[in-house]
Amino acid sequence: MSVIYPLACLALMLAPEPQENGQRRDPPARFRILYFPWNTRTGTGLQTVLVDRDTIYRANAGHLHRYRPDLPISSSRTDGWEAFHQALIRVKDLSGEVKHKGYKHRKLPEYQHPCLMEIVPQCSADNLEVARPILHRARTHTVLNKIRLGNVDDPASAPFMLFGLHRDESEKTQLRTALERTPPPLHAVVLDARHRSIDALGAEWYASLEFILAELRNIHGTLPVLAVTDEPYIQHILATTLLPAHHGIPRLESVPTFARHSSRRPGALFEDPPSFVPSGAQAIQSSSFDGTTLKLISQIRTLRKKARDLRDFEADLALRDLQRAVRRCSRLSSGVENLSEFVYQEIDRDDDITHDLMAPYDVRAPIRRLTSSIGSALQLTMHESIGALDERLHAFSQEVRESPPMARLLRDTLKRTFAKSANTIVVLPIPMEAAHAQKALSDDLVMGAEVRNLISEAKLQFFDIRGLQAELEADSARRIQTAILVAPPPSLALEVMALPTLPEHLILLADMDHLRQIGDGAMRLSKLREFESLAARFGRLGRAAAEEIQRHQGHPVPLHLDELDLDDYVPSARERTINLLSAEDDRGGPLIELRTNQGVRIHARPKTKLVLFDREAPTNPFYEKEAQQVKQGDHLCVIGEQFEDMARTLIDLRVPAEEVRAYHEEVRQRISALSGGLSEKARAIYERIQKVGQQPPSHDRLIDWIRVDAYLSEDVRTVRPHAPWRIEDFLAFTRALGISETRARRYWSSIQGTRSRRLSVGLLRHEAYRTVLVKPYSVVVPTEVGALRAFAEQHVDEIANIIVKEIPS
Repeated sequence: MSVIYPLACLALMLAPEPQENGQRRDPPARFRILYFPWNTRTGTGLQTVLVDRDTIYRANAGHLHRYRPDLPISSSRTDGWEAFHQALIRVKDLSGEVKHKGYKHRKLPEYQHPCLMEIVPQCSADNLEVARPILHRARTHTVLNKIRLGNVDDPASAPFMLFGLHRDESEKTQLRTALERTPPPLHAVVLDARHRSIDALGAEWYASLEFILAELRNIHGTLPVLAVTDEPYIQHILATTLLPAHHGIPRLESVPTFARHSSRRPGALFEDPPSFVPSGAQAIQSSSFDGTTLKLISQIRTLRKKARDLRDFEADLALRDLQRAVRRCSRLSSGVENLSEFVYQEIDRDDDITHDLMAPYDVRAPIRRLTSSIGSALQLTMHESIGALDERLHAFSQEVRESPPMARLLRDTLKRTFAKSANTIVVLPIPMEAAHAQKALSDDLVMGAEVRNLISEAKLQFFDIRGLQAELEADSARRIQTAILVAPPPSLALEVMALPTLPEHLILLADMDHLRQIGDGAMRLSKLREFESLAARFGRLGRAAAEEIQRHQGHPVPLHLDELDLDDYVPSARERTINLLSAEDDRGGPLIELRTNQGVRIHARPKTKLVLFDREAPTNPFYEKEAQQVKQGDHLCVIGEQFEDMARTLIDLRVPAEEVRAYHEEVRQRISALSGGLSEKARAIYERIQKVGQQPPSHDRLIDWIRVDAYLSEDVRTVRPHAPWRIEDFLAFTRALGISETRARRYWSSIQGTRSRRLSVGLLRHEAYRTVLVKPYSVVVPTEVGALRAFAEQHVDEIANIIVKEIPS
């Protein structure tokens, strides 16, 4: 959304029509804004958007014509515009030549024109230091580095200026000081109310925005406000309550028509979004649970509100982490203990990584932080309530250790679905939970045999949201009859509902609280004219949620929310540990753990190549460096699941599937030499593996690995590899078939690359995007690469600590 201000300034600059033989232009309107929340990286992605040099030159030369002394009416030289126009006419000298030793004798197209980001200055509202002056990139890296532009960037007199207010300055005293220091006039306010920004303000986001607008009115008067958000509930609150109050208007009952929506994706700012006619989702059902989980969350919310009232922010954070852990544990398809064992096996029995991956599911750690905090205001005033919470939490942890509430609900739903639907897809919030669900249900004593059979026939599949999107984009979408969405966070559920093509039958499984939030968001969106094509689908979802809640409560319950819990409204359990280790890494070498300011842990080896970020680089700000060379304070691009969620919509970097097809063909060739049917062939392979001292897999798994005729008939773009999950098992299996180890390891790399559900996703995903980000393009790159870089800048984090762990051989 940082594109809004420079585009507005560009329009104002070009708006006055040329007069007097096409030369003189009247002064543009001054436009100085406050942008909140702001940081030094806000808008850096706009360096890929170039503005025509000749247009800028002609417009500003025309504006300078006003200052000719021989004109009967000339402009005042103290109005701030003369220095601005004199600065921008210098773009005529941009030739593409860069004054940098690495680019000697080269001309780069992005330095033949200014970028959108540098035609207006930006400064911090707190200290009035100019973070990005006019033409800052050109003045740093080209022949313009020798020019002096006077006071063009002076915050007091510049006619165009973006004053950035950092979120850390939202504390009342700091905020008031920053606003008092900001020189008038201000003409407008831009509020970034997207979830990422609102979440940073915490649970008191509404009060923070309300206070900021009140202080602005007191100091700078009532200013126009443009707020941009990506959450329907926040949009409703802004449009009906906060902004009307700012302008002295009574509270509105509904979102006004001027509060428009945009479906443009990042990187496509100047392209009209494609139109589509949605298909599918004609039948939508929902099932839910309540019980201990919701009672716990209710207790936690009450204590969090009290902690905020007491300004005990450490207690609030501990309770927030507890609330998230309770959500994660309750939505599992099998017990927490079973998940832990699954993770331990999948990552080659590494205790450290298992601990990191399971940390988000530890409900005891946050409560320990709360009860052991010395001097905690919440602990002192609410000791009995915390004790009651601890008792209920103990019972909850015993329950989810073996059988979380979602495990029972999912099994009952699958039993009913198997009787009605031939092809079903189960969608879980994150890949690790999707892989675990497949394993847990395949091993289930009651329904495991049926699940394994359906999986082997490709009639039952388990994915996360990205896997669902890939399936629906492929031809196989027509074969999927039912999609079961398991505990989707509200924003994720609404995102799925906006996909162009969905299966005919959708089943939503969630706890009662989440279901109400999903229903509320769906009904809000169904009433907005910009979503007219999806209104019927959103309406069906809202009604399904209302009917399920009524079934539980015994009477109609309004979906309308009085308060939104942001911790529940976003995709939770995002990975906080990114594993960049591979199965072939030398276990005797040191493990390097990088910890970032945002709490992400990255596990790497000394030679692992990482993507770093340098905002002052003349062209591509991304470069690579080995893990052993990085240092504290370096800025790192965090390429994890959250990054790929959006990045894959910009540029899809899948490992080619032809190698997987070649693997399946070789397996077919090898098993053709064995006598008997599939069962006899599987028994022969079992005996060969057992003879060499290896623990053979189950008979059913061997059947799944050799049923290759079915897999070879699938679309090469969507076929999943059917092979062992661990490399030791894979090598034992291929050795039993007579495939050499060298050839088997080559197949293994391809198989890992196409497993969208794998736990060891970090390394291959990181390598794929790293190659694109650091490739020596100039800044003018293919559209999708430019969009990816702009998006990647939102995922840059500072390295706070580096830990080297020596791992014995």
